[in-house]
Amino acid sequence: MSHMLTFGSEEHPVEVEVSDGHSEYYVDGVAGMAVGFPVSKLILTSKNPYSLQEEKELRKAVCTLIVPTEALFDIAQLAIDAIVANEGFLGDASEKHAQALSQKIKSCIGDSKE
Repeated sequence: MSHMLTFGSEEHPVEVEVSDGHSEYYVDGVAGMAVGFPVSKLILTSKNPYSLQEEKELRKAVCTLIVPTEALFDIAQLAIDAIVANEGFLGDASEKHAQALSQKIKSCIGDSKE
């Protein structure tokens, strides 16, 4: 069964149908980007957390995104707009996460010394 999501603005709403078979991929980088006309290609990658190679970073290609170049510019602008709109939250969350992690590390170090 599919469901609908609404994005965009009041002036220009965008309805997106998300089907049950909709794929989601975790990526944490772009290894290659070919910006051209009429389409651009991005090789989306993720790190291999189990790689023992220290002299070079080992990444796995998760998928290749092929998108009209004009849409790529729209995606970039959407990302910038979202970052600007959420700047305060991103900063607060990052600071809180860093503090919580630091507390956890101190707690673990303290526990191991006893």
